[in-house]
Amino acid sequence: MGSKMLTGSLMLGGMILGIIMVFVEPSVSETENFAVSAQQLIDNSTQAHISFLGNTVAMLAALIGTAYLARSMQGADKPGSDLVGLASVLAFILLGWVELTHR
Repeated sequence: MGSKMLTGSLMLGGMILGIIMVFVEPSVSETENFAVSAQQLIDNSTQAHISFLGNTVAMLAALIGTAYLARSMQGADKPGSDLVGLASVLAFILLGWVELTHR
């Protein structure tokens, strides 16, 4: 598999897997308190583990694809490398923010 195919597959596959995992996650209402939400996650522990593992794989695939894209754009005549590198750093920051606000 060529590097362009691998990069595109990682980025697209990560995004598609992330969208699928949104529907696999155990449903937890935002209006409920923490004890009720924690009990729902305990009751659906297998589903929560699958969702966690799937989300982790999806995020890693998308971020690795972005890093490969940044690496492929490096060079003196390729100014997009800095922008893609910045995008991957912002993706890590956004990921942390989403995880903090989502839980």
